[in-house]
Amino acid sequence: MRSRSLEVLQLLGLTACLALFAESAAAFQQPRGELDSLAGALEAHAKKDTAYLETLLTLARKIRLQDFDKSEASFKEAIALSKSLPDDLRLVRAYNGAGITYGMQDKYSEAIAHFNQALELALEKDFTYQAGISYGMLGVVYKRMGEYTRSLENYTKSLRICETLNDAEGIASTNHNLGVLFDMMREPEKALEYFNRALAWYQENDSGKNDYGKNMATLRSNIGNIHTNKGSYDPAIENYQAALDYYRQHHIPYLTLNTLSNMGWMYYKKGDLTKAEEILEQSLTRVNNYNLPQQKIAILYSLAKIKADQGSYREGIRLALEAEHLADSIRSLKKRSDAQSLLSYVYEKAGDPVKALDHYKQYDALQDSLFNQDKTRTYKSQQVIMEVDEKERELKAQTLEMAFLNRQLAAGNRWKWILGIACAFLLPAGLLYYQKYRQRLKYSDELQARNELITKQKAEIEEMNGQLENRMLRAQINPHFIFNALSAIQHFITSNDKKASLHYLSLFSTMLRQVLETSVSTNMTLKDEIEFLGIYLELEALRFDEEFIYEINLDDRLDAEMLEVPAMIIQPFVENAILHGLMPRKGSRKLTLNINDHDEYIAVSLTDNGIGREESERLNRKQVGRTPSRGIFLTRQRLGTLAGSNGRKAGVHYTDLRDETGKASGTRVEINIPKQEL
Repeated sequence: MRSRSLEVLQLLGLTACLALFAESAAAFQQPRGELDSLAGALEAHAKKDTAYLETLLTLARKIRLQDFDKSEASFKEAIALSKSLPDDLRLVRAYNGAGITYGMQDKYSEAIAHFNQALELALEKDFTYQAGISYGMLGVVYKRMGEYTRSLENYTKSLRICETLNDAEGIASTNHNLGVLFDMMREPEKALEYFNRALAWYQENDSGKNDYGKNMATLRSNIGNIHTNKGSYDPAIENYQAALDYYRQHHIPYLTLNTLSNMGWMYYKKGDLTKAEEILEQSLTRVNNYNLPQQKIAILYSLAKIKADQGSYREGIRLALEAEHLADSIRSLKKRSDAQSLLSYVYEKAGDPVKALDHYKQYDALQDSLFNQDKTRTYKSQQVIMEVDEKERELKAQTLEMAFLNRQLAAGNRWKWILGIACAFLLPAGLLYYQKYRQRLKYSDELQARNELITKQKAEIEEMNGQLENRMLRAQINPHFIFNALSAIQHFITSNDKKASLHYLSLFSTMLRQVLETSVSTNMTLKDEIEFLGIYLELEALRFDEEFIYEINLDDRLDAEMLEVPAMIIQPFVENAILHGLMPRKGSRKLTLNINDHDEYIAVSLTDNGIGREESERLNRKQVGRTPSRGIFLTRQRLGTLAGSNGRKAGVHYTDLRDETGKASGTRVEINIPKQEL
């Protein structure tokens, strides 16, 4: 149930991203009279000076949550006025403020552009505190986009600035944000480290003057979630209880129910079903008093599983159906998927395999929709990054062009003065010629520098295109493989082999989870690739009733955990060997996969004792409409793309094996994959 715990963490984590959302909460609470007063002050202030600019910035910030359009317009006016006065410090603040407004609307490209402009000016003018704010803002935006590496880089720079300025509260807040980020990156130990740093500072400085109670409660709840996922139940209880005490004392029903739901799930994982049931029954009664569908679904989920485990199947089914109805009403793909998984679990416990399988199929279909949704989100994030990079390149090009034109203008002015002085004082013509010669040399050097810059930018664009092409080829392979696996599952179901179907489904879900987890990246570790092949071969062996045997051998000199290979690069060749080499053969069938160290390459050798390529091609020609393997074709393209990106040759070589009589006795495929270290 890791995903459910993370979702709670992310909801609570929004309060940890104080830099982006604290202002929005304050703006929401602004009385209308104060906003009208600020607008009136601007109209009454005829002179657009520093006082007018400060009032404009305040209005833009406070009106943000009530009217994004007015906030954007006010910040644009503030940016223009800051440039004309000029007022560099308020210009940085205006850029940062506009970036926050865009970020709250998920306009990430515009947000990043404004934060970068603020950062560039702040660094140039030594506005260290404002630079720290810009780094923090970039960390928040990149985290929301799923660009965790860039988020970590910017958060770390923000933390270093807070440490330089001895800004203890800023250090605590940034540590909190880093903890949330590491938890989203599935690094719980690092998340705990940063959460505990922030908590220690808040505990030390919490007083009547500075009330950090809500910050500490949020941290306690996040720490409790991590301990629950780790199975450390005693510290989880301690932290949940501390958070719960604060939320109850300050009458915050949303967070109170959130924490109770997490505690109930923790007791369920601990095996204390009675305690879990008691907490969740109370929570279910209370949640009905509020319009909190997300929390109610989470409570129903945990309670239904408890009832099913206790043997109260009717009650478990009733609760699960209520969770399904509520998930459908809020149109959440994730919640609908969880509800179908829950119904499958409860019906299986109740001894109704038909309904269990039906709901599992619905769960599987929703997982496909979630997968497509995640791919779309990833694609949009990549588009934003490309747009930001393109804008940065355009800005740099414009800056270079302006500098070049300014130098030309300055040179022209100097030339006029030189000519005038030469005419006035009758300077020798040779001196004038020498000055012109130096100018030509200078322009020639500048032109060469611009050409070098253009060449460098072209290389960067070509590299980006190569990466995108690799992602596209990777995305085409997954549906091909998943279709074959689903066909095998259909075979077992139609054969009414329940045991084999469930075992095959279990293996397939494990393998599909690995495919989904690596879908964002084009690479995976060699260890994960080998584990994936092992599961795939076991699935194929089950599919063909153990009619072939296989073995996988790994060279001890290869560090499988530290080497990367293109994801699923070997699987199409294994599939081809089984279907077209081994299965048409009569008698014993064997497949051997050797992975060896060969200088700068990983040498993969795949050997089968099948019918050979010539006989396989002859059989394929007899089958009407049979087309060549698209998986092999796509994999060759991926290897070609990989070779182009790192400058080393990557290739595939086939060897037809024959026995002592010259008869075909199998095929060996040798694949050279350039080494890539993590």
